[in-house]
Amino acid sequence: MEMAMEIEMERELTGPSRRWGKRIAVNIPVEVAAAGSPMIHARLKNLGLSGALVATDHILPLHAYIEIWIKTDEKGHNAVRVMARVARQLAELDGFNGLATVSH
Repeated sequence: MEMAMEIEMERELTGPSRRWGKRIAVNIPVEVAAAGSPMIHARLKNLGLSGALVATDHILPLHAYIEIWIKTDEKGHNAVRVMARVARQLAELDGFNGLATVSH
């Protein structure tokens, strides 16, 4: 059993996407800010332990450090801030021209 887990992890590490964890499809509204730039509206399109896919109307600079703010619907709870780095820029999808894979 342990050997099977090691093989699966190796497959995930060496696969074409170079991702070491699975991603879960989501559609969460967030706000994103890069250093020296105003806050912009975006959507998280997938999430995983190693990162996320962020869709924006603006292109995020490759390798830029960004803040992602996730607002909660619960009254009395503050937004959650996640620090990330733009690891990859991707082609347009669903009308979004700023797609980026981010890692933390």
